[in-house]
Amino acid sequence: MAFQKGDIKLEGNIGNLNFYKTDDQYRVRQKVGKKNKNEINNIAERSKENASEFGRASSFAKEIRLAVKTAMKDHYELFYEPSHITRLNKRLHLILKADEVNERGKRFVSPVNLKLLKNFSLNADSPFKDVFLLPIEINYI
Repeated sequence: MAFQKGDIKLEGNIGNLNFYKTDDQYRVRQKVGKKNKNEINNIAERSKENASEFGRASSFAKEIRLAVKTAMKDHYELFYEPSHITRLNKRLHLILKADEVNERGKRFVSPVNLKLLKNFSLNADSPFKDVFLLPIEINYI
């Protein structure tokens, strides 16, 4: 991914380049064409398995983020950090990979493996256990 370092601040498209702004940084990336149905069917089986598991882990991570945000209400913004989304997705993907029951591509986040979330922090500067002082109990069915 390219970063713009000069004084020219562009947003929009020029040819096959897409200029955009995230936070306070201006970035540029090359446009990617959409794949048709035949191209999708030709994707390697391993890639489909990886994409399936990544999507499953990301969806579960989103549910966790929404639950924490709902529980903490206005206090959630006090320690919000954009990088926690990536870190939580990564941790949930590791939890998903720890599923020894199902085969690759069909693995799920198992309640038994949720213990791997222990010591995870939503903010790199202040661990969650130091911010949220109430006891946390995880129940699953």
